[in-house]
Amino acid sequence: MLGVFGLGADEEDVYRYVLATKPATAEDVQAGTGMRPDRARRALARLEQAGFAHRVLEDPARYAAASPSSVDAAMLRKLADLREAQEQIGELTTRYRATQLETDTVGVFEVIRGAEALRERTREMVTSARSEALNMLKPPLIAMQPTDHVEPIATVRGRVVYDRDLVRDLSVLDAIRQRPGRHYEVRVHTVVPVKMLAIDRSMALIPVQQHDETPVGVLITESAVLDSFLVLFDYVWETATLLPPATDDATDGPSRSPLSVEDRQLLSLLLAGLTDQAIAGHFRVSARTIERRVRALMDAAHVRTRTQLAWEAARQHWL
Repeated sequence: MLGVFGLGADEEDVYRYVLATKPATAEDVQAGTGMRPDRARRALARLEQAGFAHRVLEDPARYAAASPSSVDAAMLRKLADLREAQEQIGELTTRYRATQLETDTVGVFEVIRGAEALRERTREMVTSARSEALNMLKPPLIAMQPTDHVEPIATVRGRVVYDRDLVRDLSVLDAIRQRPGRHYEVRVHTVVPVKMLAIDRSMALIPVQQHDETPVGVLITESAVLDSFLVLFDYVWETATLLPPATDDATDGPSRSPLSVEDRQLLSLLLAGLTDQAIAGHFRVSARTIERRVRALMDAAHVRTRTQLAWEAARQHWL
């Protein structure tokens, strides 16, 4: 839970201990957790510095834990900062595409025009993949729809990030949930900054839309520009929410999650930012049913808010 603030397992253990007891000294923490004295003192100091613990005025040697609501508020501020950074990345990406892609094209860029030409180049790229295929998708889809893709060979690892607005479409979500292959992973992000298909980290196709609505793609080969887009993909991937497949058969090995596949899918869509009404449409049930199922997940996690449910799901590897 506290890892998102740069704190470690010691700090989380000490925070939980102090939260469950009266104000405690470093010696109390040592006795209660079995932690070495130096580690206990260091963890208390870091919690105090981060604002998750404070010294008792009457007895400065004792520490009291900040309330979980304070942690909740800190998490919301962290999420706001991440969203702001993501918006800035999107603006920088747009500005970069508008200037750099038109100036330094020799040996690095190839412009592909027309929907059919884009589809054909997409097929060529996917079938040529030998180790990895990366994809970021957002509306409107031009020529890189999942149904247009030729499946890569079985040993190729596929990773796709869908924009949240795209998975609101029932047909798109159904296609995603029925995806084949054990090496095909899907995540959902609140904001996908750019569409991209990258193969073996050696080339990438960036589809764009001209003012006359002609589909255009820019093929980028190995260069600093390609490296920048791959870094962008890695950032979006790490901050996106996993969308489990329709069955556990699509993943390697047994799942560590105690949740059913359907509950994992529900939790994924919830963390991706979809409303209860939108999730209900995907599962073809009422919004009230979704509310009851979310409440059951909160009860199972022993939390009171949906933000706390997200922390607990991450901590217990439910997704």
